[in-house]
Amino acid sequence: MGGIALSKSVAGSVGSETLLQVNDQADLLLRRGMVANPSILIQRLEVVSYYRLRAYWHPFLQQNNASDPQRNRLFKPGTSFAEVWQRYVFDRHLRLMAIDAIERVEVALRSSLARTHGERYGELGYTRPSRSLPNMLPKYRRKFLKDIRREFQRSRNPYVQLAAKENVNPPVWMAVELMSLGTLLSFYKGLTTKMQRNVAKKFGIHHVVLESWLTSLLTVRNICAHHGRLWNSVMGTRPMIPKKAAEWHHPVETDTDRVFSILTILKYLMNRVAPQSHWPSRFSGLLAQYPSIPLASMGFPTDWERCPIWAYKQST
Repeated sequence: MGGIALSKSVAGSVGSETLLQVNDQADLLLRRGMVANPSILIQRLEVVSYYRLRAYWHPFLQQNNASDPQRNRLFKPGTSFAEVWQRYVFDRHLRLMAIDAIERVEVALRSSLARTHGERYGELGYTRPSRSLPNMLPKYRRKFLKDIRREFQRSRNPYVQLAAKENVNPPVWMAVELMSLGTLLSFYKGLTTKMQRNVAKKFGIHHVVLESWLTSLLTVRNICAHHGRLWNSVMGTRPMIPKKAAEWHHPVETDTDRVFSILTILKYLMNRVAPQSHWPSRFSGLLAQYPSIPLASMGFPTDWERCPIWAYKQST
């Protein structure tokens, strides 16, 4: 490779690795046992940082060895950069699949919230949150309205700009389209319990479960928006699984700490908001395109396709 000679302290320091020149990073990976074409390895490191890729080759590192810590930085025999790169590319496609489904669920939620709240309190009822959003804590009400007004004033949508010239506040059906998913979640949480139940009923779940799901989907959406690692991540915000609904437990148990639970939730919601979508077949196609991806790392049980939620197909 022609890279510089690295001291043991630099070669063993995680922080220092990311500060090396790309050629030296590639040299370091090869000396630790990574099997790769040096030119391709350099090309990849030039467009995707060492720090970002490190999460994808971490499972290929040798097991911790207390007696020889330096050995922990070596790769298992036969570790191929091509396989590491495949996991990275698969994860990018997985994020696109997830954000596609989240978008459809989010759009359906916006529509349901606007109708449910507007029918009860009118088009500007949300501007009086102490009355129309009784479950929203007082300290959040001012921020809620401020966030909506800010988005209203800075929107470049011509229809929104026209409305902004004539009104201080947008009507609720426009307001929900301007809200971030986080603000939308606050809106839902602020509704009366009865109204939450009405919204959740459209998605076929308990209103408390829907709140849990929206919280988890917000976390996943942020991961996707910032191009974070999704495929084998441990879910920091675990979604609630319906206890009495057999389809979530038999014949396949849905665990909540991995992405399988999120994908199953999205499939469940897509069955209701977009039953004619080709999302399920596209997801199956993605898995077929990358057969070497270890599904167990994503929380997939071996018989996951027997889960009634995944087996569900819209009748025609």
